[in-house]
Amino acid sequence: MNRRTTLSAANIKYLLVMHRLLQTEEQPRSVAIARELGVSKASVHGMLESMRTLGLIDLEGRARITLTETGKAIAAKYSACYDAMSAWLMPVLGDAQSCRAAVLAFCAELSEDEAAAVAAELTAQSGESDSISTDL
Repeated sequence: MNRRTTLSAANIKYLLVMHRLLQTEEQPRSVAIARELGVSKASVHGMLESMRTLGLIDLEGRARITLTETGKAIAAKYSACYDAMSAWLMPVLGDAQSCRAAVLAFCAELSEDEAAAVAAELTAQSGESDSISTDL
């Protein structure tokens, strides 16, 4: 998926949650994703089917989820971008919900390679100074 991304902000949000859950669980179930996102299992099921079609996940048995190699690579890039952008925007916006929504919308406009580049740049900038300038 090095071309312009076809992932929506919602796709990215689900992908990030699955990526994080896979850090602590061997194979998270859809119920864990639903609980984490505060949505119904039916909503999760629909998104999982969409993500399976995109080749990002495999579904095994009764709702056990694994990221494909492609899914893992894309999740890692968007996760790094999400974390770096959140760290940069949170002091400016001050509201975690607004920050999450803004960062997800921004990520949805990026290919995964662009997301990785943004993460690398923001990480480098944060290492160069105590705070990143928000001046235009």
